[in-house]
Amino acid sequence: MELYLASVVMLLTIAAAVYTQAQLAKHISNSAQRWVVRTSLIAIGIGFAWVSNSTYQPSGALQFIVCITAFCVTHVPSACILYLKRKRAAQR
Repeated sequence: MELYLASVVMLLTIAAAVYTQAQLAKHISNSAQRWVVRTSLIAIGIGFAWVSNSTYQPSGALQFIVCITAFCVTHVPSACILYLKRKRAAQR
C-alpha cells in the first residue's frame, strides 16, 4: 500500500514538473531568464532529493520514488503560480 500511494504522489508531482517546464516558455520571453529559472528549479530539486534520500532512507523501488518525488515537488509552487497566471490572463 505504501508503494502504491507513493507512486500516485510521484505521478502527480511529475505532472506538476512537466506543466511548469512547459509553461515557462509562455510566461518568460527572455531565454536567459528562462534558463536561470529552469537551472534554479533543477538545482533546488536535486538538493531536495538528496536531503530527502539521506533523511528518509528507503530501500528498493521506494528509494527511486522518493528521489523523483522530492525532485518534482519543488516544481509544485511554480506550477500553481503559472496556473493562476494563465487563469488571470484568460479572464482579461
